[in-house]
Amino acid sequence: VYDRVGAFLESLHRSFEEPDHPENVLLITHGLTMRLFCMRWFHWSVAEFESLSNPGNGETRTLLLGANGRYTLDRPFQRWRTPEPYGRTG
Repeated sequence: VYDRVGAFLESLHRSFEEPDHPENVLLITHGLTMRLFCMRWFHWSVAEFESLSNPGNGETRTLLLGANGRYTLDRPFQRWRTPEPYGRTG
């Protein structure tokens, strides 16, 4: 799913360049795919991604374009644990 979301993002970025691209895009997806999309969009680490819960049925998230040209989420995903670093410890 991670790879499919990545391919979709590449396609979406290419469509942004088209003159007839709509001003807004609505994605309807499952919760895991929504988190993966945000992971790719915001460049979250695996640890950050895994610390977040899937949204509930019918929940939405909106990407808001700021004055600085960067997107933010209208509200965060619920966190069920603190992200733990991967790799060697100690």
